[in-house]
Amino acid sequence: MRLVTFLPATGAARVGELRPDHTVVELHAPTMIDWLAGEGRSPAGPTYALADVRLLAPIPEPPSVRDFYTYEAHVAAGFRSRGASQIPPAWYEHPVFYFSNPASIHGPGEPVKRPPNCERLDFELEIAKGKDFATSLGPWLVTPDELPYDGEWLDLPATVTVNDRPVARCESQPMHFSWPEVAAYAAANTRLRPGDVLGSGTLAGGCLLELGPIDGRWLEPGDTVSLWAQGLGELRAEIV
Repeated sequence: MRLVTFLPATGAARVGELRPDHTVVELHAPTMIDWLAGEGRSPAGPTYALADVRLLAPIPEPPSVRDFYTYEAHVAAGFRSRGASQIPPAWYEHPVFYFSNPASIHGPGEPVKRPPNCERLDFELEIAKGKDFATSLGPWLVTPDELPYDGEWLDLPATVTVNDRPVARCESQPMHFSWPEVAAYAAANTRLRPGDVLGSGTLAGGCLLELGPIDGRWLEPGDTVSLWAQGLGELRAEIV
């Protein structure tokens, strides 16, 4: 299934199933968190054309956001930029993550404001996307049966364009830790709740830190960034 949180022409946000014919079938679940908890999964009746609704972040208010750091090439680039010649051995022991900001969720097409005094604004291409000041999610939530997932690894091509110019092509598969390992570490000594977001970490080659600035510059107001992954759709955001 492909699931969306959407706004119809009138009324409040609703949960729906996105069908292959580009229609959205409204479901009984009042929020995506309710759907993830197993409630309200049956159709509620109304069907909308996708073009007639506004898609929001699939989970507009997640209980938590954990952003992992699982792509070795990306980790190596980060340490090189800080003058280290190699990744510390401790990184290989556990799938490290940090808690990101669940109050900064952005939906498809929602502008991202450059923070004041920011000199090197970057994007991060992730399976889920995270920065403290803006985590853009969407355009839809996809169940595993829709994706090339073997129970451990996702095998998806993904791309980034800036102002419709291709700047990155990445693969989701070469994670150092599998998705079950990521989920298990996230749940260690606590519990995961329906709606908690687990970000993969930046795909190798999925940021300007690794690729280098575009024509000598980082992202600036007026730029439009598009992140795409097979089966997960396209997520566009303008920098303002």
